[in-house]
Amino acid sequence: MGFITGALPNIMFIAGLVAVGIALGIEFKIVEIKGQLSKAGRIGTFSIGLLLISFSIYLYTRPTQTSSAPVAPAPAQAAALQGNTGVAALAQPPSALAPVLPVGAPVSVEGSIQQVGVGATSMIIVIDQAQYVLPAELATRLGSALQVGVALRLTGTRMSDGTVAVGNVVVLRTPPGKPDKGDEKEHDD
Repeated sequence: MGFITGALPNIMFIAGLVAVGIALGIEFKIVEIKGQLSKAGRIGTFSIGLLLISFSIYLYTRPTQTSSAPVAPAPAQAAALQGNTGVAALAQPPSALAPVLPVGAPVSVEGSIQQVGVGATSMIIVIDQAQYVLPAELATRLGSALQVGVALRLTGTRMSDGTVAVGNVVVLRTPPGKPDKGDEKEHDD
């Protein structure tokens, strides 16, 4: 739970209640302060309090931004991925493949690279919101072909954290304006 969906609405709600309470307390002579607030000041304090309360209720009731993803990633999975590969986990919702395929199932996919992460022992690429882990040797052989926009055909095995360990890559096409190192090149692990 982040600051925006956790502590911030609580703080805003309490501050709004205090502002409304002060404005009403002064208006009905329940609270006395030196140098009284003018009528416009009391109305302003009251409306700011209502605005804070309203916005905090909106933050409480709005749906989370990850609710459209089929499965929410667990922090332990991201930490495990980071620890195993030496690559910061890429911020993507998990693949639709994750809940369907069992661990160790063969995976074959075609698509364009959307994001690339490089680590000491592996490389993570994102295609269609799924993470694919390439061993360093395979990533080295592919070289500059691993760029955002390059279309690939990948085959590999699904791991327990939802990523796919890639064993075979075929470069289908590179985006326009990029040097082409030969279409339909196959690279086996």
